[in-house]
Amino acid sequence: MTTVGTVRLTKARQHVLGVPWEERQWAERFGARWAEDVRRWVINTEQLPDELLPYASKPFSWERWIEDDINSGHDVVPPALSPEPQGSVVLRGYQQTGTETALRAWLAGYPGFLIADETGIGKTLEAVQTGRLMKTGRALVICPLSAIPVWRAAIPELDVHGRIRWCVLNYESSKKLLVPPARALQAKRQRTRNRRISKDGTSRVNWDLVICDEAHRLGNPVSQQSSVVRRLTSEADQDRGRRPFVLWLSATAGQDPLKLSYLAPLLGAVTGKPVRDLADFGRWCSDQGIAIRKAAFGSWEWAPDSEEQRQHDLFRMKQLLYDYPVPAAIRRHPEDIAGWPKQQRVAVPVELGAAAQRLYRQAWLQFRQEMQLAHRGRNPADRRAAYLRFRQKASLLKVPAVVQLAKDALEDGYQPAVSFEFLESAEAFVDQMGAEPVAVITGDVKGDAREQQRLRFQRGEARVVVFTITEAISLHAGEQLVGGNNTRRKSIVADVRRSAIQQLQIEGRTHRDGQLSISYMVYATGTVEKTIIDRAIQRMNDLKTMQGDVDIVDLETILSMTVA
Repeated sequence: MTTVGTVRLTKARQHVLGVPWEERQWAERFGARWAEDVRRWVINTEQLPDELLPYASKPFSWERWIEDDINSGHDVVPPALSPEPQGSVVLRGYQQTGTETALRAWLAGYPGFLIADETGIGKTLEAVQTGRLMKTGRALVICPLSAIPVWRAAIPELDVHGRIRWCVLNYESSKKLLVPPARALQAKRQRTRNRRISKDGTSRVNWDLVICDEAHRLGNPVSQQSSVVRRLTSEADQDRGRRPFVLWLSATAGQDPLKLSYLAPLLGAVTGKPVRDLADFGRWCSDQGIAIRKAAFGSWEWAPDSEEQRQHDLFRMKQLLYDYPVPAAIRRHPEDIAGWPKQQRVAVPVELGAAAQRLYRQAWLQFRQEMQLAHRGRNPADRRAAYLRFRQKASLLKVPAVVQLAKDALEDGYQPAVSFEFLESAEAFVDQMGAEPVAVITGDVKGDAREQQRLRFQRGEARVVVFTITEAISLHAGEQLVGGNNTRRKSIVADVRRSAIQQLQIEGRTHRDGQLSISYMVYATGTVEKTIIDRAIQRMNDLKTMQGDVDIVDLETILSMTVA
């Protein structure tokens, strides 16, 4: 054993692995074992075998949290597995304003704050910066599965020195953060066990800050996810006798007053009438003059009996959240601060699973070998063929992550328009969407059949469209001549094109005719795909400059406009 400063270094470290159930035999083959005390796969070794690297605990994961606890005082996180501090993103003025407003709520003693800015403004960075300026110790982020890579990329950009201990996981996994009560352990059925944990479990960690991304997912107060979050943020379940400060992030916080029940602690603090449980929230609504009534199974429902009452209720909630001297929430529209409807672009990192990582490495090695051979032979056609094969393989490996992004968009009330470059990826996407109807517009779909597919999407008969062509189709909201709906569109560019013309054409399928549609540019972390975005942006700027445009695309803006 050696010592560096005051930190002891041992040759071996307990690595906690994220091994999918179906791949456990592969992990066992290379030395991993199941540890019942932490209920995780572990291995004690100085350096992970290459075969187990894809399962290594990821930065800010719950597995990494457990791993650091196990090795506390005996080791340091291996540099190869640590998030690399970036520090290259500087918050813009309106993002600083959002952070400052959240801090005012914290200093005023509010239990939390709602960041309700429209998509693309930068709620993720505002939340991370708020935690950093609070000088919080332990911060939890609960978000959709597809947003985890975004948070992992954003945190080291601002918390460069790692002064906050972060944990990031998705809503479906948040139950693991609760200690099961005795009555849950006695349950014979898993469903009963889960229900009892979510209702009566206690937090394993005393959190200082909890960030609920896409918080509108908590709009159903009786769901297990809502129950788990209430337990994680409950004052009664914190050893120090105080609840953590909660940041709720959502561009679509709720469609009626009762859908904001997850904000009950905040609303109670604003009005000086504490809300302890759901029954209290019903009474609180009545005290505010909001029209509610008892519904089935003891729940409440919003029931305005006139348009006047409806407007009163909506205005009252808006007033409570936004109009107090110290506001409880902030909401800005892109057109208010950035001159919209200007096209906005967001780089979306996605993470490949262990098996996909292995396939990617194989494809990359093969690609490099073929490129070297082609270069020596000086045959441009060979180089193009090698590049095309590599892009096809990389595209296919991203399909599961793109499917998750599309499903998240549907849950958030959008109609996603998904662009792939390759037919095989589009077909795999349709297959993996399962029962969800998908309109398909590819080169194989001709004439009237193509128009029928387009109309299915425009009218909402198929809520998702996947397309490989880049021009001559309209997929924007509100196409009046064909009876199109007004559901907002989300453009997911699964394969960013090298051609600036093609890339701009793809964006124009949904962002047109005065309709706003942000372009989400997908890339796989740990691969060379981000460089494709860099090159595409440079070519787009070349094209714009040549045309005399003043609207130049800024890579820093794309990276700072993270999904939230």
